[in-house]
Amino acid sequence: MMVSSAVKPIKIKTNNNKAGGMYILLSSREINYTKDNETKPPNRAYQIQVAVEQMYNNVRARGKKNFTIPKGTSIIKAVNSLQSKKEELKSILKEKGTLKVENLILENIDNNDRTFKTCFDKFIQNRKIATRKYGKPASDNTIRNYTAFYKKHLTLFEDREVDSITVNDIENLRNSMLKKKLKPATIKPLKVIMKQILDEYDVIINWNKIIFPTPDNIRKYDRDIEDTIKIVDLIYNYLPAGSTRKYEINAIFKLLLTGRRISECTELRYEYLDLKRMMIKLPKTATKTKREYEFVLPYDVLEAIKKVSSIKTKGKIFTIHSKTILVHFKAMMESIGVHDMVLHDIRSLVAQTALNNGATLFDVATMLSHSNTKTTETRYIQGNSIQSANALSTFNKAISHEIIDVEVIEDEFSQLKKIYPNASEEKIYKIMKMMK
Repeated sequence: MMVSSAVKPIKIKTNNNKAGGMYILLSSREINYTKDNETKPPNRAYQIQVAVEQMYNNVRARGKKNFTIPKGTSIIKAVNSLQSKKEELKSILKEKGTLKVENLILENIDNNDRTFKTCFDKFIQNRKIATRKYGKPASDNTIRNYTAFYKKHLTLFEDREVDSITVNDIENLRNSMLKKKLKPATIKPLKVIMKQILDEYDVIINWNKIIFPTPDNIRKYDRDIEDTIKIVDLIYNYLPAGSTRKYEINAIFKLLLTGRRISECTELRYEYLDLKRMMIKLPKTATKTKREYEFVLPYDVLEAIKKVSSIKTKGKIFTIHSKTILVHFKAMMESIGVHDMVLHDIRSLVAQTALNNGATLFDVATMLSHSNTKTTETRYIQGNSIQSANALSTFNKAISHEIIDVEVIEDEFSQLKKIYPNASEEKIYKIMKMMK
């Protein structure tokens, strides 16, 4: 808890010379130093004020912000942890000339109230709208999940001030959830929610110290080529009878077959289409990884979009919700007796089939917009006998004494026929069409 008496900023002195512009807020009776002339922390949660200055429009701009440090944290640790915050403040000052931001708060809530319940309510309100900090609003489903998790697991904090919450508190809650044998995916929101709230109120927590169980969200696609062709044909040609949005639904399913996420499909805008280059350019605000990506815009996908409405210069292309697409996908799969696939498995299907037919891991990772090929390898790609046979065949060719004419390049049909010797010509052509 913060002391009630008046505090004043005292310049921090450390031997590592990293505390420039940092001041500890202490009461007059707490100001003392060690023999090494280093600032000593009080025996409580305390605050460090970070002061920065930058040039903005040829004028020197200054600003400062207070950060709450958990009880028992050494000055050295606190100073080191605030280095990144200091750089963030300098960037904001350089860009905007001020550190002041509009606080979006709920009506009838005291902005000085730092109890966890109040802070959570403000956090939820901010997540419902677009902000500079969080970007686009959270979905209704995300808000419901956050609220449900709070009611079930976080009410023990609701009357406490956020400044008093420590690493031990979070570890104790994590341990109690583990004792109840809750799944890692159920425990995961603990860090997601708590970190955002405590960061918002400048409460410094060493999150690296807290080990959270890793959710096993790895899904493998291992269906044979016969099933894959049947599934792809159904998805590609799906036009629900009687639906006024059948062309919209069909266009989204065609987009999903390019390896896109459902959120990237439903949030697609006309501004992202580059018709001259036949590319889709997703800005970082529209991607899960918060990075900008470009993808090929297949001709059949463009034609499907044109059936939804005439091409415009701006605005959302689709108005349909992802839940509607999920309902149609489940109905579609049930019609062919497939009961163990989820919508996201379409990405695995595309990735696995592409890899089985000669695509490199790097190419597949790029198609899926993964920043790290390890993600692709562990989450989507299932090593199997086809890949093993392909690798062995390549090795045997490399070490054989046969004279190979390097000018002769096998056509795509012949290559696929070697991989699937029992498949009919019609099925081979379907595979070729799917790969394109």
